[in-house]
Amino acid sequence: MARGKSRDDAGTNKKGLTRNLGLFNVFCIASGAMISSGLFILVGLASPRVGDAVMLSYALASRRFLPAILSKCELVSEMPKTGGLFFHVDRCLGPAWGTFAGIANWFSIVFKTSFALLGLGIIVTLAIPGISFQQIQYIAVAFCLAFTLLNLLGVKVSGNSQNIMVVVLIAILGAYSLWGLPYVSRGILPKIGFEHIIPIISTAGFVFISFAGVTKIAAIGGEVKNPRKTIPRGIILSWAFVSALYLLVVLVTINIVDTQTLLTSYLPISSGGMTLFGWPGHLLLSIAAVLAFVSTANAGVLTASRVPYAMAKAGLIHPAFETISRHGVPHFAIIFTSAFKILSILLLDLEEFVKTASTVMLLLFILDNVSLISVRKKGLAHYTPSFRSPFFPAIQYLGIVVYGILIMMMGAKQVFFTIFVFGLTLLYYRLFIQKRIRREYARIRKFKKDAGIIPDDYLLDEEIREILIEKDRENQGIESRDFQKKVIREICERLNVCEDVLFKASKNG
Repeated sequence: MARGKSRDDAGTNKKGLTRNLGLFNVFCIASGAMISSGLFILVGLASPRVGDAVMLSYALASRRFLPAILSKCELVSEMPKTGGLFFHVDRCLGPAWGTFAGIANWFSIVFKTSFALLGLGIIVTLAIPGISFQQIQYIAVAFCLAFTLLNLLGVKVSGNSQNIMVVVLIAILGAYSLWGLPYVSRGILPKIGFEHIIPIISTAGFVFISFAGVTKIAAIGGEVKNPRKTIPRGIILSWAFVSALYLLVVLVTINIVDTQTLLTSYLPISSGGMTLFGWPGHLLLSIAAVLAFVSTANAGVLTASRVPYAMAKAGLIHPAFETISRHGVPHFAIIFTSAFKILSILLLDLEEFVKTASTVMLLLFILDNVSLISVRKKGLAHYTPSFRSPFFPAIQYLGIVVYGILIMMMGAKQVFFTIFVFGLTLLYYRLFIQKRIRREYARIRKFKKDAGIIPDDYLLDEEIREILIEKDRENQGIESRDFQKKVIREICERLNVCEDVLFKASKNG
């Protein structure tokens, strides 16, 4: 790989991903990735830890997402490339950290999606009581294969399916919340003492995964129309809306479902539907749960497969992962990702999914914040993001500290797993990547500048400049047509000539 340039234009298949997704698609994919197991299952698993204060844990978890969201929005508004977090960390901190970020991000999405697929299997127990956990796992595997096929048909197909599911899901949960609000009797804020503070904070880390999907949308930046504005808007809109919906649904559920059911039911919100509407309500909320898990699983297959695709284009893993099918999707990356999800479903239990995915995700958020601090502090010539994080860098440093504390609270097994993945990634990079890839990145740029060394590698600001040129090329046709129409309109007004005639003449010659 000459001069260490990324392989954005290389590979076994020169076809690229197409930009088919708009703001509504981004909102639905991000929202669908959030509204699933974190709401329909985790409420029951988290309630024994803190009781009625579980709502406070959800509110705290949502607020803790803010530093990562602001950092992600700024980075993706400047570098809206397929791969999301991997691409940003790789270009800001270097390929060693980029390799780890890509693999860890992939693990995080895989585990969250596998959790959602298991949730689909659990819902089947409502229709077929008494089936074993092993049978639930087999049902989850069957759903995984179905979503794999759906995503192999193209991003537009899976994206349109996501829109329908999320709209119906939000409508059902909205009706449940509004109908149940008059039955809220315990108050919005439960009485808590000093002894409840640590459990509330710990549970906030446990349910942190509930909001994870909101930032994963950046992984498909290369398939979004006008991504520099669309993705940040979609991320913030989705986070704000779903956070409010979560709190409403949790508030209603903990007030209308009896404590024993809340502590023992896998699907406490379906039990809430039974309380409000009887069996029709139970059925309707169970349908909502199915839609939630389906939308998360579909979004997970879509976003997770784009990470190895981007890593392959950067020359960090085998080029087979960047091949594009005739349907315009990275089919090998989709199939490989789905195969690993099947293994995860068969080997891990519910709580292990939650804790492991949350731990990895927290570490990734730290890297998001470090990446933004790094790239902002270096004064790159072409760095002109359309969204700039407010309260920089205080909120990023706060996020790094908070996420670090939460990682320590997740448990020794999860911390060890994260360290193990980092060690394997570093070993892989040293053995197979380091000698054949050289790329300038923000963290060493200042060191070279201070030392009076003229960098001769592939500069980050040059790559950002190329991204901007790519954006200009995409918009050139639209912008030139708009400009032409404005000129023709002005001429027509001055000469009192029919606009249509003059416009047709300009098109013909």
